Amino acid sequence: MNKISKVEIICEMILTCLLLYIFQFNIYWRKYLLAYFVVQYMSGRYKGNSILIWDEINLLIKSHILYFVFCFIIAPRTMYTFYYVLKLILMTICSFILVIVCTRTIRIRLRDRYKNRILVFGIGKNAREVERVINGNRFSMMEVEAFVNCNESEKITHKQDALVNEDKIIFLRDVQDYLKRNCIDSCIFTIPGLSKKEMNYLISLVEDKVNNIKYVPHIEGQFTFNSKPQNFDGLVLVNTSTGDSSIVDLFLKRCIDIAAGLAGCLILIPLTIFVWIYNRKCKDKGPIFFTQDRIGKDGKAFKMYKYRSMVVGAEKILEELMENDPAIKEEYLTNKKLENDPRVTKAGNFLRKSSLDEFPQFINVLKGDMSLIGPRPYLFREIEDMKESYSTIIKSKPGITGMWQTHGRSEIGFDERLELDEYYYRNWNIDLDIQLLVRTFKTVFQKLGAK
Repeated sequence: MNKISKVEIICEMILTCLLLYIFQFNIYWRKYLLAYFVVQYMSGRYKGNSILIWDEINLLIKSHILYFVFCFIIAPRTMYTFYYVLKLILMTICSFILVIVCTRTIRIRLRDRYKNRILVFGIGKNAREVERVINGNRFSMMEVEAFVNCNESEKITHKQDALVNEDKIIFLRDVQDYLKRNCIDSCIFTIPGLSKKEMNYLISLVEDKVNNIKYVPHIEGQFTFNSKPQNFDGLVLVNTSTGDSSIVDLFLKRCIDIAAGLAGCLILIPLTIFVWIYNRKCKDKGPIFFTQDRIGKDGKAFKMYKYRSMVVGAEKILEELMENDPAIKEEYLTNKKLENDPRVTKAGNFLRKSSLDEFPQFINVLKGDMSLIGPRPYLFREIEDMKESYSTIIKSKPGITGMWQTHGRSEIGFDERLELDEYYYRNWNIDLDIQLLVRTFKTVFQKLGAK
């Protein structure tokens, strides 16, 4: 447990005491306070690891569900009333929200004082990607201090072109002096194709001087977050099988889909009235809804529902535009969308910017054609362009939101979308769905990339 974890514990204990007082759990406050600490500690929240905010939220969701169960169990049976359960639910929800805000504030405010300083071995693509991810996640409290250029060393055969900030590059011969002069917490090896001898040499330079040593596996696309190391009589094997998700995870995913589908369909009623009024205000008297055949799980066709955001007969107009304008044809064939699509109506532009055009897809979720989280629902005419990715992507139900919508949306091309959707299938678990759901809320509220 590091210093930042101790600060978080103190703040969370104060918040918990305050909530117990507000919700009038005065008699059992000591038991409930102890239950909170035990549950959070056992869930791994105070280990002091560098963690992304999405992983922290995932831990908090699970730990607060357990906290609610613990508080319910340790209370006397005479307390089992509707009013007591309602108070306990409200207190748990308030605790969850306040702890997220508190933890995020603490980590960002104290980042410079308690940050985890990283030394990256390598100056190529992997090293650049590591820095990009770290810089984009301040909550993790990590910062790249320097990159190690191993090109001049005779003991390292793999040479790399410098793709990182040259001001941060040091040479391998200077590593030990650098570690003496600077406080480095962790090292990350990003050089692909290192032999066992080369890796052992690099580790020997730092193993007694840093707390953690990590490496980026060079078998790109084969290692997933579901990969598990296995001790096979002294031989290390890595199981990278995909598609064998647990029954519990699949059951939870369907429960989330049903709950989201019901909630979405309830909201759909007043929203449809609003869209109808807005369309008429914009002098658009066409149908409100738009249906289209899309590729479902295992390649089966289904009718996908959306609010119509384009003029009637948009497909025919697209064919004419592509026939008359080579630039538009090139753009659409490359990205499968147009940046400034002339077919989008004024009302449709508003629906797209506010991400409301996707809302009727909750009907598909409730029917079981789609999931709340999943790959993009592709068109049948895109199968040829999907190439080898097609057979992988159709193993999952398409989703209303997913990797594409939370990782740039309008800024990424078609091939990158395919890579993200393949990543989703290979790495899927219920934790990833929760992470993507949280990121979706953030993206929608900030209107990032929605056009």
